Amino acid sequence: MLLSIHNITKRYRTYNTLFSRDTGLEFMAVNDVSLDVKEGVTLGIVGQSGSGKTTLAHIMVGIIKPDSGVMRYNGEQYSLNKNIQMVFQHPDTSLNPRLTVYSMLKDLHINRTEATHLMDIIGLDSSYLSRYPSQMSGGEKQRVSIARALALHPKLIIADEPVSSLDVSVQAQILNLIKRLKTELNVTFVLISHELAVVSWLCDEVAVMHKGCIVEQGKVEYVLNNPQDSYTRELLATSALT
Repeated sequence: MLLSIHNITKRYRTYNTLFSRDTGLEFMAVNDVSLDVKEGVTLGIVGQSGSGKTTLAHIMVGIIKPDSGVMRYNGEQYSLNKNIQMVFQHPDTSLNPRLTVYSMLKDLHINRTEATHLMDIIGLDSSYLSRYPSQMSGGEKQRVSIARALALHPKLIIADEPVSSLDVSVQAQILNLIKRLKTELNVTFVLISHELAVVSWLCDEVAVMHKGCIVEQGKVEYVLNNPQDSYTRELLATSALT
């Protein structure tokens, strides 16, 4: 198993926003979640906003430390690992506006030849290496985010709502790029999404998340055609698949 997580829990303290005071209450963002990511399989984690998807993604990549539970990469205890990289939802906030594309890649010890090759992989010409984020469209910036994730030759990329901030006309291009990279580079993907149609098209397996818990998981065609949990049925009822 490429990545296994067992009984992962993450709580947050809640605050009174008016007075910035600790309420003494806790919010369970991720509640006793166990999940396996198989090598070569694209796993979709789907759920509505606030279900805990992004918190779980940040735990999986090592940005957030869980309160309890165990993670293993290739069977070994997990720590921050360059083999797991992330593509964030908003490239405007994840890319440094003061750096050119090449400077971002150079910081990862990528030389110009390697950077040019990365541009070719993501479908941009080498002239983009001298551009700043402000000189690119949303779709181009997300392609650069993917190139940055690929720069360290990861085995696993976690993509957190990678197309939700993009124009509809661009979304399909980015999703097609992810699908191509999976095949050509043998990269395993975890796709975080609230769109069942996207998960149905791109993913092999799916885990449905609700109120911090995984309520259903399995092969995409089985879960979407034979939903066992009422929340999954609710998502299907409001999605483009129905």
